[in-house]
Amino acid sequence: MIPRKNCCARFRQAKTPFFEERPISAAALKEIDKERFEFYYRQRYGSELPESPIPLERLFKNLKLAIDDEGGNLRPTALGLLLFSPRADRFITGAYVDVVAYRGRIADAAYQLDAKAIRGTVPEQIEKTLDYLRISPLVPVPATKDADGRRDQPAYSLRALQEAVVNALVHRDYSIGGSQVRVFLLEDRIEVSNPGKLHNTLSPEDLFAGCQPVRRNQMLAGFLRDYQSPVTGKAYMEMRGEGFLAMVRECERFSGRKPDLAVIGDSVKVTIYSGLNPNEASEK
Repeated sequence: MIPRKNCCARFRQAKTPFFEERPISAAALKEIDKERFEFYYRQRYGSELPESPIPLERLFKNLKLAIDDEGGNLRPTALGLLLFSPRADRFITGAYVDVVAYRGRIADAAYQLDAKAIRGTVPEQIEKTLDYLRISPLVPVPATKDADGRRDQPAYSLRALQEAVVNALVHRDYSIGGSQVRVFLLEDRIEVSNPGKLHNTLSPEDLFAGCQPVRRNQMLAGFLRDYQSPVTGKAYMEMRGEGFLAMVRECERFSGRKPDLAVIGDSVKVTIYSGLNPNEASEK
């Protein structure tokens, strides 16, 4: 029999909501940007928000975007800020993406070429990060010419990069303060790392074997089913657990190498290798 004290402790632990569902006491409800929410509502429900029979505050509660705090005040949840606040990082430290480009193959500040902090909602962070990786002159896109004209040969699969960025933002541990998603551009690879170990009992070997991932932020992942990727024309999250192996196939197609996945301390790092051969990479 479980001692009464331990039993109560386990009960309280079981009732503790996941971080994404917790109220952020320092934030007011107005931090949920109404225009962004109206756009989402229109996309998801096919109607205008003013036509909703449900009051806005009740709608926020129903969608877990807001919750009453211990004092009875309605506060945005972490989920509400991550999805609909342009500056969630003011209340959830590290809720942004650091993109840094380096000369050479070592992440060393002495060889830094560019750095950019990408803020906004999680969908905006995904889109802005992919835009950077797509159009930055620091990401090589060599071209060849033949009878049919000029042909670009990207060094990376944008679909693979999207999967790495989406996974980093959706699966990261937002309760770890002061640490953000990082995207490092190096001569021969791109590294995407996020705070938080693999959730539950997952291992890198499980993911490469096709194991269904257990998502740390289930509700955030669910919302991303309603956002369409400009890269694939499909939802950012399909929720079938196929994305990781699709990334592996895309990496092999572009570079002939699988991505690396490593758990380093309290973070996860995915490394995607360039499709350029070493001589081409060193010339860029």
